[in-house]
Amino acid sequence: MLKKTFKIYCSLLCLMCCLVAMSIFSISFCRAETKPQKIIKNQVSYLERLVNISNPRPSLKIKLWLSAAKETLAIGSPIHFLFQASRDCYLTLLDISTDGAINVLFPNKFRQQNYIKAGKTYNIPGDNNFEMKVTGPEGLEKIKAIATLKPVDLFEFDFSKNAFDSMPFGDSRAMRGVGGIKSNLKQQDWAETTISFTIKKQTTGARAKN
Repeated sequence: MLKKTFKIYCSLLCLMCCLVAMSIFSISFCRAETKPQKIIKNQVSYLERLVNISNPRPSLKIKLWLSAAKETLAIGSPIHFLFQASRDCYLTLLDISTDGAINVLFPNKFRQQNYIKAGKTYNIPGDNNFEMKVTGPEGLEKIKAIATLKPVDLFEFDFSKNAFDSMPFGDSRAMRGVGGIKSNLKQQDWAETTISFTIKKQTTGARAKN
């Protein structure tokens, strides 16, 4: 009888150990599942902040428009970006792609200084020996111009590898740039504007074609 009771006790103890182990594994698995989701949520949040960041009382104005006066462009269509500022300033032009990547259109490898003169219209790609065509994926593409009255390297530009610096979705440079705009600049020292257009069909942001 004693042996039988001992065996039952051991069986129950083993069962309890298994249940505890399974619970620990489930908790760890849940944490492993939710952590990437949290990272993605944070990345989306920073992207939204970059798109939505605004200055209600800037001391300068920016005009930004496309060469094609259309709200929808097909993949493969040629595209030019034009901009103008009311004061001498330093301008950064960002393409926020439909896949969440951020492409720096200006400055670029061909023109690494982003100082622009008041009242002058600038054209990207302009007269450089390349053209730009719309790529995808299909969806809403946003172009954002940020101008500052003093030189500020918001996104730590790197043109050593490609003509246009690019930050994939979730790149920490984009996150630091968003924080640096408001924390390092006085309200009267910067301005922004955003335009958007719809891309039909498929692929990745407006990029250069040599």
